[in-house]
Amino acid sequence: MTTVLIIRFHYQKDDPRFAWRFAYFQSMVLPRILGQTDQNFDIAIWCNEWHDGLFRALSEKIRTFRVKAEARYRTGIGGKRYFLDFAPWKDVEGLEQYDIQAGLDSDDLVEPDFISTIHELVKKNGAENSLHISFQPGLFFVKKLATGPMRNIYGPTRGSAFMALYQPEALNQCGVVELAEDGRVLAFVEKPAPGEEPSRWANAGIYVVEPLVLRQIPPDTPFDFGADLFPLLLERAVSLYGYVSDAPVVDIGTPEGYERAEAVARRLSTVEVG
Repeated sequence: MTTVLIIRFHYQKDDPRFAWRFAYFQSMVLPRILGQTDQNFDIAIWCNEWHDGLFRALSEKIRTFRVKAEARYRTGIGGKRYFLDFAPWKDVEGLEQYDIQAGLDSDDLVEPDFISTIHELVKKNGAENSLHISFQPGLFFVKKLATGPMRNIYGPTRGSAFMALYQPEALNQCGVVELAEDGRVLAFVEKPAPGEEPSRWANAGIYVVEPLVLRQIPPDTPFDFGADLFPLLLERAVSLYGYVSDAPVVDIGTPEGYERAEAVARRLSTVEVG
């Protein structure tokens, strides 16, 4: 069976989003695709001709193609507009049909067994039968220290939680973030001076990160999450989200805070968890 990962990347020449989307795809997304345990697949990128060379230079697995009719907005039930981004094969130019076509967003971070899982499911279903597979990402809930389905706190304007946030008394002892309405981190200031805080939300020191994020840290170099890594991610336009938590957070960076944390731990140790 032949398999192709189809990725939409058809930006106009002057679209300011292309540069950072391409940088993120190259540094974060593509290495995970190329690191699949099952290498029996190609990568097909739907792009405009002025970006052909950029993508083809990234890997021998990559080929590019066009679609005659561009994606566009349509009006659905109740007058609501939606973005139609599917193309029939009759409108595809420069790409042969494969037995298995898997759609992937340009910012999706896949596990090493992504392709092998698809192949196993297709074989179980029978190669002669049509099969549609939908993968839903999981989320990590910082407050509950548990995983859950995407639909709970994920939607068109929400992303996966990356760092837990809380509101401390002394902001000048913390890393403080500026948040967009959708929870995306816009700025990160480590230990701001009084009056220069971008918000009241501080880094709680609890993170959910991909291994590829950790690879941004240079080897054999002292590298702090708040002072070095997070500003670097923002500089490289990597999506960074905050999870606003109402769980109790005690900063143990001072003797007083450490004593307070010990008191909280003693109280919690007397509570039966069931």
